[in-house]
Amino acid sequence: RLSLEANSSKARRLIAGSCGRIYEDRELWETPDESSLQSWLSRTKIEQSLNLCCAKLQSIRPGTNFVPALMHGSSFLGAHLVRAFRLRASLEPADKAEDAPAHVWQTVGQVMNLLS
Repeated sequence: RLSLEANSSKARRLIAGSCGRIYEDRELWETPDESSLQSWLSRTKIEQSLNLCCAKLQSIRPGTNFVPALMHGSSFLGAHLVRAFRLRASLEPADKAEDAPAHVWQTVGQVMNLLS
């Protein structure tokens, strides 16, 4: 939440970037016994963060009042989360490429769509 609500835009960017790097750190989340995408999703809980960013970005509609800090923070964090997920998903062997639940890919797509 700090990357969404910090008072400084620079702080939001730096915190979002730090969160993204933490999600990308395979040694932090994976063990030799479990290195599947499913276990990574379970351990990181990245889907919850993606859903939060998606909800904040969806609240930004023409004609609505929104808090710029939430827009900036959810944009920065959402982009880092999408990158972390895509990098991790790309490491899956071809025969396990379908292991990522479709709803996670849908949320990633929504975040990307809202950012474009």
